[in-house]
Amino acid sequence: MFLNLVVLFGGTFSLRFINVTPANHPVLNRLTVGVIVMAGAMATAGLLVPYRLMILPTILIAFIGCTTMLVLSIVRWLKKDPAARYYTLAWVFMLFGGIVLALSKFTVLPRNLLTENATQVGSAIGVILLSMALADRLNREKKRAFEAQQRLLLEERKARMAQEKSLRIQQEANTLLEQRVQERTRDLESLNDQLRELSATDALTGLKNRGHFDRTFSSAVVKAYRFSQPLSLLLLDIDHFKKFNDTHGHLVGDDCLQMVANCIRDYVTRPQDLAARYGGEEFVVLLPDTPKEGALRVAEKIRSRIEETGFRVSDEVLHLTVSIGLCAVCPSQADATKDIFSWADGALYEAKGVGGIRSSSASPPPFRERNLS
Repeated sequence: MFLNLVVLFGGTFSLRFINVTPANHPVLNRLTVGVIVMAGAMATAGLLVPYRLMILPTILIAFIGCTTMLVLSIVRWLKKDPAARYYTLAWVFMLFGGIVLALSKFTVLPRNLLTENATQVGSAIGVILLSMALADRLNREKKRAFEAQQRLLLEERKARMAQEKSLRIQQEANTLLEQRVQERTRDLESLNDQLRELSATDALTGLKNRGHFDRTFSSAVVKAYRFSQPLSLLLLDIDHFKKFNDTHGHLVGDDCLQMVANCIRDYVTRPQDLAARYGGEEFVVLLPDTPKEGALRVAEKIRSRIEETGFRVSDEVLHLTVSIGLCAVCPSQADATKDIFSWADGALYEAKGVGGIRSSSASPPPFRERNLS
């Protein structure tokens, strides 16, 4: 019974240990399974059938089983299975013990202590070799697990490095994107500034236009009122410009307007000062924080410069004159723009009658004083 159990469990162990499956060795797997089934049946019969009837079939099954497992081990050894080396040696000793026992039972060899216990001796040596095979397998499994762990660590390190690289690339991309956004923002701001400048500039003369003047004038009056500062306003008009335009043409008239604008620009130099074309041949100069005396000096310089500047028309050099109305006042209210402009316009009207510069020194309504200079 126990010899048949050796074949049964040995065959089962062999199939698992040296990996003999229906997929890689279908014939050997079926043959081994058949031997295992027969050994199981014989082991069961050993409990019921007399010894004299069972011993020879058992020896035969043992011989077939040992031979089959030896063939399995050799085949797997040829297939480069590391465990098959120890396994083959183990089954050689176990098979040798079984053969010696079989030969003694068939009276080929004499029956003595060695032949009767040959199977046990071979099994003991086989067990030792199989233990070494198991130890080798465990070491290889540990080595594979360690190598797998090392590969995982390496892959994890690579993944972490790739992640860091990705984060770095993303940060660089974000930085580059922010720089580009800032550049685009600066470009847009520059374009907006240019558009605002263009929308606030008179295309012909290069001075500010009337819309920009109106906004700046209102702010300047509010500031002068809040801080009790003097504010001066000059209104300039080119004398007899309609006749000049009709005589020499509109293109020459445009050149004339540009010459006058350049003369005005030369004497409006402070950052807070403003020179603008108000309309047609009329110009305005806003001088914040400037009393009457300073405004008169600026107006006289502008008038003299325009009068002295020769303007060539074909072969003729002409000299233009301008009339200037001046209003210098400390506003008594924040919305005094209309009053201030009307006072300067009144002074300009007087100057147009007699030529030169006329000033209007105004106080809060209803007091108004005019001085002619």
